[in-house]
Formats: sequence, C-alpha cells, structure tokens
Amino acid sequence: MDPKIFSAYDIRGVYPGQWNKEDAYLIGQGFGTFFSKKGVSSVCLGQDNRLSGSEITKQIIQGLVKTGQRVTFLGTITTPMTYFSWYHYQAPATMMITASHNPAEYNGIKSALNKNIIYGDQLQSVLKIVQNKDFINQSGGQVINRSIADDYIAHITKDIKLKKPPKILIDTGNGAAGLFARRVFEKVACQTKILFEKSDGSFPNHPAYPQKEEFYSQLKENLKMGNFDLGLAFDGDGDRIGVYSPEGNFIENDITAAILAKSICQNHPKAKVVLNISTTMAVLETIQANGGQPILWKTGFPLITEKMRQEKAIFGGEISGHFFFSDRYFGYDDAFYAALRLLEIITQGPNINQLANELPQYHQIPEFRLELPSGVNKYQIGQKIAAQIKSDYPKAQILDIDGVRFSFENAWGLLRPSNTEPLLSGRAEGKTKKDLEKVKKIINDQLEKHHFSQKI
Repeated sequence: MDPKIFSAYDIRGVYPGQWNKEDAYLIGQGFGTFFSKKGVSSVCLGQDNRLSGSEITKQIIQGLVKTGQRVTFLGTITTPMTYFSWYHYQAPATMMITASHNPAEYNGIKSALNKNIIYGDQLQSVLKIVQNKDFINQSGGQVINRSIADDYIAHITKDIKLKKPPKILIDTGNGAAGLFARRVFEKVACQTKILFEKSDGSFPNHPAYPQKEEFYSQLKENLKMGNFDLGLAFDGDGDRIGVYSPEGNFIENDITAAILAKSICQNHPKAKVVLNISTTMAVLETIQANGGQPILWKTGFPLITEKMRQEKAIFGGEISGHFFFSDRYFGYDDAFYAALRLLEIITQGPNINQLANELPQYHQIPEFRLELPSGVNKYQIGQKIAAQIKSDYPKAQILDIDGVRFSFENAWGLLRPSNTEPLLSGRAEGKTKKDLEKVKKIINDQLEKHHFSQKI
C-alpha cells in the first residue's frame, strides 16, 4: 500500500495500483481498532457507484467485523446520506467508500467519528495502526443492511417551498447522485431533465467534476436550447454542486455562496458565515451589506465545518462547491440540499443572472493551479512565499492561516499549497484593472523568485 493515499482529509488513490483488496481488509481492521479505542463499536457504511466499490466494501466490512464492529451497510448512496445517518440512526461512526470527483480508476474512504470528519492527525493514527498491524481482534462483529434513501429524501425536501415549479437541467455524470436526483427534485415539483443519469462507475461520458467546465459541453448546449431556469451538476458522491445559468454559463461557486448567504443573512441578522480563504471581496462585501459577519478560514470541508461549530456560524461555503447549512439543516455539506435552497431563492423573484449581477462586479482571476518545481515541498515553498510577501509589503494586510492572502484597500491576492494535490493554487482580484495588475505583478514576482516556470 502506498501510504500517500492517506491524504489531508481522506483516503484516496488509484485502485488497485496504490492499494488493493488486501490493503482494504487491513484498513478495515485499522478503522475498527481506531473506533474501538475511542469506545465506539458500531459503524454505518455506504459506497458510491465506482466499479471497485463493491470489492473494497466487502474487504472493509470484513476488517471491521474482525475487530468486533457492528456494521450497518447502507448500500450505494451519496456521501451526505452517510452524514444523515449521524442523526437518523444516531451513528457514532461512518465510512463512505468514494473517491468523490476523481477519475474512475481511483477509490477511497471518507470517515467520521461522533459527527466529526476524521482527518489530519486522526487519519495518520489510523495509518500507523495499519502499518504496524496493531489490530484489536474481538468477537461480536456483525453486518446488517438498511436503506436510508427514502428517509433522507423525505427529510431534505420537507420544508422546501418553491413558489413555482422551476424547469431544471441536471448532469449527474453517471455518478451515484444520478440514482436519487430525479426523486429529490420531482418531489418538490421541479420539471426535471437529467443528462447521464444512468449509474455507471466507469464514468463513460465525462468525470463527475462540476467545477471543470470543459466536461460539461452537453449540459451547456442543452441549456442554451431548452428554456431552463437553472443547470445543476453533481460530483460523483453528491457533496459538491456546480451551478449553470440558463445560457449555459458557469456561476462561480463563491457567487453561489454569496446568493445563498445573502438570503440567510437577511433572515438572521448578524449571522456568521465561514468561507474559505480564496473567497472574493464581492462576496465578503455582500455578506456585510446584508448584516452578516464573514469569517475567512482554511480551505477544506472538515476545517470549514469545524470552524462553523466553533463560531456558531449558520452557513459555510467553499469555492470547490461544498455548501454547509446550519440554519434549517445539520451543518454538513450536501449538494442536493444546497440545490434545493438555491431553487427556493430563484423561484421567489429574481432569476440566477439577476441575483449574480446584483453583486459587486470586480476584475478577478479565477482560481489558478501551478505545478511545483521538481523536488520542492509545497508547504515549505508556501511558507517561504508568505514570509517574502510579509517582508516586501509591510503595508499589506496578511492572512497566513492557509498559505498567504495579502490584501490592499482595493485588491488582494492568494497563494496556497493544495492539501490534496502537489501544486500551489491561488486567486487575485482588484476593483479596477490597475488594482488587479498590481496584485498579479506581486504574484508573478514571487513565482519567478521561487523558480516557477508559469505565470498568471
């Protein structure tokens, strides 16, 4: 097993290249031992529809049972359905066999304990148990099968109120979301057309990755021809959403976050909203203008949920397409629920274009990704760049909780190491072209100093 499959937030790697069924069995024992040491003896487990999922699930379950865990198998579902089991079945631990938006040859595991995502040091603890084969072997393990989808769909739709039945076009990319999308949206009276609805874990049409516009040419073309109110795209395990206008244009995820947050803040004065560090000025200003308190935080869905709990925030958003609602929901990221809440807003009056155009319009560079020079540690280079910018621009406002975000009165820039890929990512924004060019020059100067071949 390649230990690199244990990443910052989850387990993810090529199967069976970086890990195989024997590794899956050991990982099952590793998690079972970890849970037992935490006083937990029951696990709810689901899988997405990847072709390797059933083999991995079988081995994981065998490993869990060998450590005495009582496993409730939820079948082929979305990741938010496993989170729903925290409340519906009072599940103390959950595991989801998924590689999210990754290509078909990948698979992985998202896990949680006591309603908190297992990541970072805890995930490394599981890795150590597996590497040392320091497993607990005890009796009492068993497996039961339960279906959660009907109860989940009933719950997420029960208080959604649409003023008119919108006409929507959905692309589920042959992922697990396609098993449930029609039931979810038709339950609230949407006129629904779905592209690539059939479940096929080989993803024969395109990867289920909503933020990669190049994968969604058919969604865009169908939107242009079909007189739809909204286009929606879901990733492979249903926790990320992508929103497209009736004309087939991708709505940037922080713009979607601003639309959702504006509605929430208007109903909850002084509401706290947690957003990842690459969120634009336009979004922050919109939240403040509607009585909310934006809080910038580290990128990563476990980190956003944790910060929301600490701050008692009622909404959170990431530019990767994760949205978190604590006002009328449980606070975890759920793409179906986010779509339903957005549909509530657009059926009450302004359409998605009007809502987007109401936000401040500034000059910006969407998120960019930069390959690292050979042999460079992404975290070390991130720290060096942060220190350099602090030194070179003492008047800049610096936020270095996750890479470095440097802000001036009318512009800001960001460079940060990705937690899931070997690269740096970033963004830049200015109220005028001149403001933006100033920030671009700072970023390009830093890239040149640290031997990057690319420029933005």
